[in-house]
Amino acid sequence: MSENRITNQPHQSPARQALIEAFCLLYRDKPMEQISIRELTARAGYHRCTFYQYFDNLEEVRDATELFFLEILIEKRKKISVHDNNFLSTILSIYNDYPIYMNALYGNYGFIHFTDRLKAMVPLDLPNMEIPDNHLKDYYIEFYLSGITSLVRLWINRGRDLTNNEFIHLMMTLHHIDFNK
Repeated sequence: MSENRITNQPHQSPARQALIEAFCLLYRDKPMEQISIRELTARAGYHRCTFYQYFDNLEEVRDATELFFLEILIEKRKKISVHDNNFLSTILSIYNDYPIYMNALYGNYGFIHFTDRLKAMVPLDLPNMEIPDNHLKDYYIEFYLSGITSLVRLWINRGRDLTNNEFIHLMMTLHHIDFNK
C-alpha cells in the first residue's frame, strides 16, 4: 500500500481503510466499470470476503470515499472564512493530508460524479461577488464553483506544477479579474 496511508480515520478498521485506499489508487487510473472486486482486494491485500464485510459493491466504496472527503471539506469550511487567503490555503492543505483521495476524486474518472456531489453537499458562499437574486443566481454559482473545481483538477493532473502559494495567488488573481472590461 501507499506510503501516504490515511491514518486520520479512527472509526475505520485497517481492512476497510486499505480497501478504500486501493479503490482510490485504481479509480485514479481507470473507470469504475473496469475495476473488479477481485482486483481491488488483491491490491489491498485482503480476501474478497473481507470486501463484503464492509461493502456490497464498488459504488458503496466510491460513495464512502466521496463522503469521507466531503465531510473533511465541510468541517474545515466551518473553521475558516472564505473572505481571506486562509480559505484557499486550507483547501490546499486537504490535498497535502489526503492526496490519494484527491487524486482519485479529481482524476479523469471520478471528477464528474464527485463534483456533482460536492455541489449538492457543500454550501457555497460567494465572497465579494454581486450575484443577482433572480433566476440567474444558479448560473453564477455554477460558473464560480465549476471554475474552482476545474482549476484544482488541472493543478492536480499537472502534478501540482505550481507551489501552494503560486496556486493561491493564481486563484486570487482570477477571482478579482473584472470580465466586464
